[in-house]
Amino acid sequence: MTIEVFDRLPVSTDERIDISSPQMQPSPAEHNQKRGLLRFRLNLRAGEEQEIKIRYELSHPEGVLPRFRQTGGAPW
Repeated sequence: MTIEVFDRLPVSTDERIDISSPQMQPSPAEHNQKRGLLRFRLNLRAGEEQEIKIRYELSHPEGVLPRFRQTGGAPW
């Protein structure tokens, strides 16, 4: 069975906040870097499990508090 999983990397609208060094395992089938959108295609057999790992670095000046919006993001 093929399953498509959608996720996203954060995309900053504040130039003081830098998001870098994205690492994904497995590699996404599609990656819209401008919007941070990811599409993974997993081919799984019955009963099989697979993890998707996404890592990135977020840096910002002291005193700047990044806030993640949970809604209102760009649609695929």
